[in-house]
Amino acid sequence: MKTTKENLETIVKEMMSSLSSFEHDLHFSRVVVDTIIDMCTTRSYEAVSNYEWLINDVILGLAKNLKAELKSIFDSRLASVILEVCTRLEDVRKEALTPRFVTLLKDIEAVELLGRDGSFECLKAIMFVVGEFAHQDINESLPFEFADLLWTILKDKEDEKLHI
Repeated sequence: MKTTKENLETIVKEMMSSLSSFEHDLHFSRVVVDTIIDMCTTRSYEAVSNYEWLINDVILGLAKNLKAELKSIFDSRLASVILEVCTRLEDVRKEALTPRFVTLLKDIEAVELLGRDGSFECLKAIMFVVGEFAHQDINESLPFEFADLLWTILKDKEDEKLHI
């Protein structure tokens, strides 16, 4: 079956739901996640018609819900999609930077979960996008307390990586 704009969301939703059934099989899960990302990003996102869905449901959904072993494998790739969609595709940036996206970032538990469970590159990508574009595209400024919290999480993660 060829992936098209008409069937991509249905196929990806089914594949993402299958991940929970096979979470004990790391190899199968890895193939499924790899396939999901490939289907969504092939030929410059040719089959994607809803970028809000891609960022919020697929990419951030994977970043938040994958087991730690898979997060470490796919973290950089998921972060790349966030950055590419939100920086290179200016015409769809507003779709990706919806209030829902910013609301997720203001959810302290979600931010801590991303940072704590190995989605470090995703967290940095999200911080960059919100810091760089939120004020331009959705006229919402993030409070300084939120920026301070993110900085603390990132600094703690860097310290852990450096074993300081």
